[in-house]
Amino acid sequence: MLSARSRPDQELTRNRSGLLHVLSQAAFGLGLRIGPPEFFVLMVLGISLLVALAGRSMTKALISGVLGLLIAMVGIDPVAGAPRFTFGSDRLLDGISFIAVVIGLFGLSEILATATSSTGKAVAPSPCWPAEGVSRAGLS
Repeated sequence: MLSARSRPDQELTRNRSGLLHVLSQAAFGLGLRIGPPEFFVLMVLGISLLVALAGRSMTKALISGVLGLLIAMVGIDPVAGAPRFTFGSDRLLDGISFIAVVIGLFGLSEILATATSSTGKAVAPSPCWPAEGVSRAGLS
């Protein structure tokens, strides 16, 4: 038996699913209209952003663009269905996870920052708690 409280929640869920259904049909129609000209515009936009954000060093921008393309090309080719840059590993058939790339780039930047620092040593993080005999009020 349904309580009076659960009934409005069910109606709200039905309304949301109906809205999602209508919006997904509109997005489906829009997705079918995207063709080669739109993909070309997206590629030109990406290249122009690469050039605009490059600053003074165009060589670094081109290197980062080529590395980005190489990372994006790992996996199965969507047109031919053939594996690209998987080197025989089944784990690379799905491509490289975006999260793994971001974490790896963060770690690499920290390694490079430490290697190029003036002392060459990693800076120890400050402790989360005060040392013995020091009050938290004295740490401001």
